[in-house]
Amino acid sequence: MLAYKLQQFFDAHRRIRMVVSSSRQLQRFSDILEHGLNSLGIVLMLFRRSGAVM
Repeated sequence: MLAYKLQQFFDAHRRIRMVVSSSRQLQRFSDILEHGLNSLGIVLMLFRRSGAVM
């Protein structure tokens, strides 16, 4: 009985860790995406300021 409970606990723990690690990767991806968009915005602003883009 106790072994079964422990097995259930470890399964749940592993599932939670998988979800947490995947959400962490998602967060990192969104951070990279946001950083890229900010850089693109700065580049476009500089182009506009220099008059290259109408």
